[in-house]
Amino acid sequence: MVQRMVLDVSLEEGAERGVLQGGGPLLFNAVLRPNRSLIPLAFRLLIGLTAGVVVVGGTAFLIIGAWPVFGFLGVELALLYGALQISFRSSRLTEEVQVSHSAIEVRRLWPNGREQSWTSNPHWSRVSMTETERAGVIVRVSEGDKSIRLGSFLSPDERREFGMAFKEAVATARVSAPAQVQTLA
Repeated sequence: MVQRMVLDVSLEEGAERGVLQGGGPLLFNAVLRPNRSLIPLAFRLLIGLTAGVVVVGGTAFLIIGAWPVFGFLGVELALLYGALQISFRSSRLTEEVQVSHSAIEVRRLWPNGREQSWTSNPHWSRVSMTETERAGVIVRVSEGDKSIRLGSFLSPDERREFGMAFKEAVATARVSAPAQVQTLA
């Protein structure tokens, strides 16, 4: 079970109160986010401790006459800081996946603020889960010649769990009428 708030799937109370833009009560609502392995406090501590080691180590090299080492240590600290900033920025990617009886809606919010959305009819859409050696499970929803890959930033187990829940929700949307919606516990 995914417990890290990476996969926030609502199939319970409250899900039926939401309404898609296309109309109809929600049967499935998932918010997908990449794993974030370093919280801001830990980031500050890591950079602070690394800076301390750079200053102490660099000073020691400076004293013995190996002054270029001090500069290289500073460059390494700057590169570490930059790499972690890029990682934090990419963790702001979000995918929102909603299913009702009349629509499947996928909204992808990129870290730079750009938004993409894709809407399809669950009766005409196909959810596929493909197993590959390299990427593990690939979850894709398609309608006609249009296709979108979902949760590519999740781990293979998280994608499998999401894909199975999503596939089940789309199947439910196809067979049940809006009046027959029941809360899943």
